[in-house]
Amino acid sequence: GFGPDVGRAEQRNAEAALVSAEATRNRRATELVRDTLTAYAELWYSEQAVVINGSARDLAQRQVDDAQGRLEVGVLSPADTLAFATRVASLEEVLALSEADRRTKAILLATLLGMPLGTEIHATGDPPALPFEVADAEAVALAVEGSPQLAELRAQVEMARRAARVAT
Repeated sequence: GFGPDVGRAEQRNAEAALVSAEATRNRRATELVRDTLTAYAELWYSEQAVVINGSARDLAQRQVDDAQGRLEVGVLSPADTLAFATRVASLEEVLALSEADRRTKAILLATLLGMPLGTEIHATGDPPALPFEVADAEAVALAVEGSPQLAELRAQVEMARRAARVAT
């Protein structure tokens, strides 16, 4: 009485393996999209940090120039101008660190996009937003329903059930 179960076991296992492979492919594609969007947003924020830190350094440099002018007139002491110069040096270090961080994030994004090494990449416009708005309960339902990880696990469970049915 196990003729069809045993006779078609290979076919059913192959079909279940196909479903599992498709679920794995979908999971990896989803992970790549997620990682790429995250890398883009991080690059965008990093580029904004470079702009902000550059502006802060420029402002501090203008303050140093102003302090030098006041020193020449005799309104400020040399010790007072040292504080402004120290601030410029500190902000130049912060700017250098933020530029290095931006380069690192640009390399990560270029790698995720499959671009050759050395490709200069920048985040333009605004950071990406979610393509739709959902409530918490809806988000959970959508995640469970459309989760590639759960689809992959369901396919693996089905393959195990079929293998157990054939084994018995």
